[in-house]
Amino acid sequence: MSALGRDLPKFKYVTIQVDSELMVAHMQLARETASNALNMQMWGELKSAVDALGAREDVRVIILSGRGKNFCGGIDLESVGADLIREDTCPARTRSSLLYRIKYMQACFTAFEECRVPVLAAVHGAAYGAAIDLITC
Repeated sequence: MSALGRDLPKFKYVTIQVDSELMVAHMQLARETASNALNMQMWGELKSAVDALGAREDVRVIILSGRGKNFCGGIDLESVGADLIREDTCPARTRSSLLYRIKYMQACFTAFEECRVPVLAAVHGAAYGAAIDLITC
């Protein structure tokens, strides 16, 4: 596989390789020190990566895998969990903020579902919680 292809953004927690000859993209969760648990930055990177790959004419399939011992440890409760349960002095603002975050995370998964090319998950090791949602989009 070639290194990062043309017009592909670089990410901190998601790596991308494209083999233009085979028309295959490999997207890898790259947060192995945390079992590839999804923090908010990783959610956004996943959506951006699948959108970018889905728009390429030299990609006919995306293979999603996880680097390290596990495929994905689900939602990173240390970072995302604190954001999801944070309370405001106004209960309505708390609920509104929670709704916004949930819709944002769902939009990231919906990008996989709406991608013009099939996405195949190469699952190994553990796949907990949100990882199950991710691989069944």
